Amino acid sequence: MPKKKWGDNPKAVEARTRKENKKREEQEKVERAKEDALWADDDKHLKRKQQRKADKESKKQEQLERKQEKQRLLEEEMAQLKGPAAKSAAGGGGKVTQAQIQAQMEREKQQAAQKAKRQEKQRLLEEEMAQLKGPAAKSAAGGGGKVTQAQIQAQMEREKQQAAQKAKRPEEEEVAPLEENVNRLIADQLAAEGAVEARSVEEAISVLSVKEAAADRHPERRMKAAYNKYEEENLPRLKQENPNMRLSQLKQMLKKDWMKSPENPMNQRNLAFNAKS
Repeated sequence: MPKKKWGDNPKAVEARTRKENKKREEQEKVERAKEDALWADDDKHLKRKQQRKADKESKKQEQLERKQEKQRLLEEEMAQLKGPAAKSAAGGGGKVTQAQIQAQMEREKQQAAQKAKRQEKQRLLEEEMAQLKGPAAKSAAGGGGKVTQAQIQAQMEREKQQAAQKAKRPEEEEVAPLEENVNRLIADQLAAEGAVEARSVEEAISVLSVKEAAADRHPERRMKAAYNKYEEENLPRLKQENPNMRLSQLKQMLKKDWMKSPENPMNQRNLAFNAKS
């Protein structure tokens, strides 16, 4: 029996082919994605460029519109000033410039302001004359005729002088003599004698005890200074008496002596209380 010739397994070949096709498709897919990404980036830059161009054109259009609007307003203003203002600015004819129109408008504004001031002065004068229609206006007019502002001012000055002279006249009034305060006299007399006035039992007790309380009302405020002085005077003595002790032990002994010492301000207060009792 002849030996069987072994060839490729058709199933294995098919599987290998399928695997290679799949791998190739995936690689093509990746390449396509990269290419699409590159094209997408180019499109993005192009969009930005188009957007910048559109913004530039829109700004240019806005500037042009503003310029046209200014020109239109200027033409309208010139049309309104074609009357006496434009004629006087042009000097009877010729082209009228914007500077001439502005100068003419300023002159008209000044004239209007002066006219308003004159009207306001006239109104104030009329109000003042209406208020002075009584004796002041009559006396200023001399019984009739037109009253001028100078006459009204003169009459008002005369009335002010009369009012000032009337205010300067002393009024004669009987002033009753003031009686002397008896309590004040007693207080002054006690103060001259060095005595203190007490009108109740509590005031009397407080007056009698004020000297004792003022002697040493806050001894704790002098504790630190008194202790420092006591330490300076007695610490060398303790060192000499106890040469083998440490400084902390000596200070403990000094503290105990200080608590019993009569130089302690707190002990002085207690001593004074015991002597009193």
